[in-house]
Amino acid sequence: MLSRNLHRLTVLIVMLMLSTPRIGFCLVDTPKWWRETRSIYCPFAASGAGSALLKFPSDDIDSRIKSFEELPELLDDARKLGSNVVYLVDWWEGGYEMKGNYEPYAKFGGPEAFRKGIQGIHKKGGRVILYLEAFIISRKSAIAQEKGREWAMMDKDGNYYPYYLTGERFYLMYPGKGSGWTRYISDKAKELVQKYQIDGIHLDSYGYQWNWVDYNPLHPEGRNPESFNRGAVELVREVRRKMRAAKPDCIVMLEGNEFPELLDVCDGAQCESLDILLKKPWHCQQYKIFTSDFSLSEMRRILDSGYCVLLTPYSFTVMPSETEFERMKRPIPRKGWYDRIKKLHHWDNILYANGISPPPQAVDLRKLRTIIEWKSYRIKPAEEYESAHYSRTVDAYHSALCSLLEKPYLLPADALRAMVLQAETWDDIR
Repeated sequence: MLSRNLHRLTVLIVMLMLSTPRIGFCLVDTPKWWRETRSIYCPFAASGAGSALLKFPSDDIDSRIKSFEELPELLDDARKLGSNVVYLVDWWEGGYEMKGNYEPYAKFGGPEAFRKGIQGIHKKGGRVILYLEAFIISRKSAIAQEKGREWAMMDKDGNYYPYYLTGERFYLMYPGKGSGWTRYISDKAKELVQKYQIDGIHLDSYGYQWNWVDYNPLHPEGRNPESFNRGAVELVREVRRKMRAAKPDCIVMLEGNEFPELLDVCDGAQCESLDILLKKPWHCQQYKIFTSDFSLSEMRRILDSGYCVLLTPYSFTVMPSETEFERMKRPIPRKGWYDRIKKLHHWDNILYANGISPPPQAVDLRKLRTIIEWKSYRIKPAEEYESAHYSRTVDAYHSALCSLLEKPYLLPADALRAMVLQAETWDDIR
């Protein structure tokens, strides 16, 4: 009897394993092009593109293109950094704050120019991922005016939830029974595939949303947080299912990676940093996660750890000018410390790209950046951070960088491209 029960248990376990659509920890039907992708490039609006990109400065779309038909130029930039995938944010009418309806900007040529631009990227062999917000909509959007009050979540006092510190600008959408939000957003994703033949969707916010309690009387199961959780998983699954019905090699990725239940039904996700990734209880399972950093050495560490990188125009920063060096040696106002840290990273990247060790008199830059950050939080806005040690360090790095001018040198973008292209594919990692 024991042997028979053991046999039945073994058969059951095998059946469960066979019914789970995974290879390693990637979905079985994840397309080959995505499995081979180790990086994606976000050319503008990086600060609103997801958790891993919040640290980077944003370029306005107007500063990069004048028409959607110029989108193939963004693929050229992506390839200079070793990527073949362009991730577009802030492409819809009304701008980044007007979440909900998602129609391509008229000022850049509208739907027809958008279609031609994406087609141009495809003709060059590139791929396109579009931003789509899965959790909130602007209360001023057309869909909010029509359905927002029916589909949004309420607190126990009957008020619609605010979104973090943004007040009442957005509705928080409920994905469970009594709400049409899941159908709406999954149909919108499918429509984008059908109209523009995009290759993927980035569902913003949705790797972080779990255990919400909803008191909207139109949502009968809302007070049970498990209802939201089931709905969230179903929303991601439905977006992916409908997109792939329109184009079989589409992918869906999420902002955030807090919950394996959501990771199990998508093709990838974002995380704030590698250090945070390595602390996840599921780290050894190696989901396909993208993250980023200012530092080239940290970008290499990300790739070597088996994860993927998000790229931005930050890596195109050129050699600093003499004026910049002089400015960096001056006392640091509190509001300017972040720009200083980015500059210090970039100088370090130039040294790293060219295999040059910092001069002996230069302190560890990571430690120096920590000191600047710590000090900046403790001075009044009108005060400045002064340090002779810091000024000497700037001079030491200046000398090291000037030595590069005597011979051909690599810029961070060159080194980053080589690192990305040398990285193994996801299939090799698995």
